[in-house]
Amino acid sequence: MNLKPYFTSQYLFQFNPSFIDPSEKLFFVFGIVLVLLGVVLKISAVLAPTPADSKYRHKFYHLFLTTGLLEVFWFLCRYENVNFF
Repeated sequence: MNLKPYFTSQYLFQFNPSFIDPSEKLFFVFGIVLVLLGVVLKISAVLAPTPADSKYRHKFYHLFLTTGLLEVFWFLCRYENVNFF
């Protein structure tokens, strides 16, 4: 399976405004999953038994939440036909 075409600038930033590709919907779903995982990690960080556990769970919370929100933002920009370049 060749994944290289999905990571080119033409695929990511220049698009056909008539439809959303199924792979773009997959990015959206993956972003939502990461946001939900971030929320779960935030709750588990608050309830963590030790400060060390809380520290590392907060780091993963920030990683997953940021990545998920950026992917959702990217999908919404694609959906609204926002041209970046």
